[in-house]
Amino acid sequence: MHDKYVVMFGMIEKDLKIKGKSVIYDPQNSASPKLFSENGSSAEELIYVLNRDELTMYFHDAEVEGDRDIERMASWLLDKENASAVVVKCGARGAFVITVTQGSKWICSYRTKKVSPIGSGDSFVAAFAHYYFVRQQNAFESANLASVATSFYVEHSMMVSDRRLKEYEQTLKANVFENEASRKNVYLAGPFFNMGQMWLINQSKIAIEKFGMDVFSPYHELGIGPAEIVAQANLKAIDDCDVLYALFDDHDPGTLFEIGYAIKAGKKVVIYTEQSDDEHLKMFEGTGCEIIRNFATSIYTLSWL
Repeated sequence: MHDKYVVMFGMIEKDLKIKGKSVIYDPQNSASPKLFSENGSSAEELIYVLNRDELTMYFHDAEVEGDRDIERMASWLLDKENASAVVVKCGARGAFVITVTQGSKWICSYRTKKVSPIGSGDSFVAAFAHYYFVRQQNAFESANLASVATSFYVEHSMMVSDRRLKEYEQTLKANVFENEASRKNVYLAGPFFNMGQMWLINQSKIAIEKFGMDVFSPYHELGIGPAEIVAQANLKAIDDCDVLYALFDDHDPGTLFEIGYAIKAGKKVVIYTEQSDDEHLKMFEGTGCEIIRNFATSIYTLSWL
């Protein structure tokens, strides 16, 4: 296949070899992504748009030694594939863009009231291609506008026109990423006395850590132990945390106590609940807790605080 402008996605079912003037490539496979050049494909101008997991897998498979920070891995891929630019999607952190001619920078994410993440990566690539190919914006401008378009998509589950997007951008609050060394410390509060509760604790811990935050989970750190040990260790961990994330729906007494202690200690609190009514939540809403009724949105909110 040969064309002037191409957006190419990696595929499991088929291996397509292409030759293009300007190609945007998204590997679309976090488990075993293929390099664009792997099957002999070529481009005069190659831009990678991929997520952090895919970039990390490339770096791991190449057995490159050293730290796996975004900036270093993206620079490595830029050189290895002789690309013009690499755009790394990093979820709530935004995106990192590195180019051959204009240097590199972090592109901010934008805070939204709701996050429905399915399809967000494809939305980013589509918007980036539109602004880069059609509107002739540079890689940094295109990535920023793609970030705005993706924010609209995850909040409204649809894409919109340029004009509507400009209006929407004025309502957004940017979330500026500082550096990877600045990691938020999260206290994970929630019951773990049956299989469903333990599953939710595990999934929450995995999700929070994937967003680049450190987690203290009483279930994982302490388990079920004597009150005189567990209580003091938990309170110290709350004192040391930046924010408490609470799984609320079971109205577990220990979790309610931990929320109250965190509020009194001046900590930020994010409550995830789907089933609790307004009366159950009144005191928490009235003391400034963030109350979120969607799991993905709650994790993004936690990261944005």
